[in-house]
Amino acid sequence: MNLELLTFEPYLLLPLALVLILMALPVLSRKFYGAVTYVLPVELARRLDNREDIAILDLRPQKQFATKHIKGSVNASAQDVEDKLGGATEALGQLGEQALVLVCAS
Repeated sequence: MNLELLTFEPYLLLPLALVLILMALPVLSRKFYGAVTYVLPVELARRLDNREDIAILDLRPQKQFATKHIKGSVNASAQDVEDKLGGATEALGQLGEQALVLVCAS
């Protein structure tokens, strides 16, 4: 039996730890920030046609927003939103039961 294969290589722990952390990020994110629901464009169009009370925040650059955007949406950069909220998630509580849809380029 070749015992060289059973030797411990500490430098291999770093990639393993990195993979485990990356796998845990979505679970930790949901635990701290709550679940995020993704809505397909078709579903959003249906909800808007039904006149549901939805706030739409378009995070794309101004140039893309000017080219085409969802009627009634507001344009702001992701950095602007982060700066204005400043980590104060209670500001989002002012929306009450109104749904908040974030639009991005991806």
